[in-house]
Amino acid sequence: SCYVQCYKRCMNEEQHPLMAHLKQTGETITSFAARTEMSRMKLYRIMAGENTTVDSLRKISAATGGAVSISDLAQEAAQ
Repeated sequence: SCYVQCYKRCMNEEQHPLMAHLKQTGETITSFAARTEMSRMKLYRIMAGENTTVDSLRKISAATGGAVSISDLAQEAAQ
């Protein structure tokens, strides 16, 4: 399924900056999704490089207190 593929890609050795942030802070993806008012699936899709909006990237960056920048997220999406 898409969920499994997105999850596996996000959890690889070269960890996505958002997943690294969550690991460092101890926050779950479920909690983070609730704080950003996004679904976990949407976050996984963004981390897997699927199209998203600048507004979504801003929400994610703001929710990390700027620890994960829009630039970090955009660079990951471009790979």
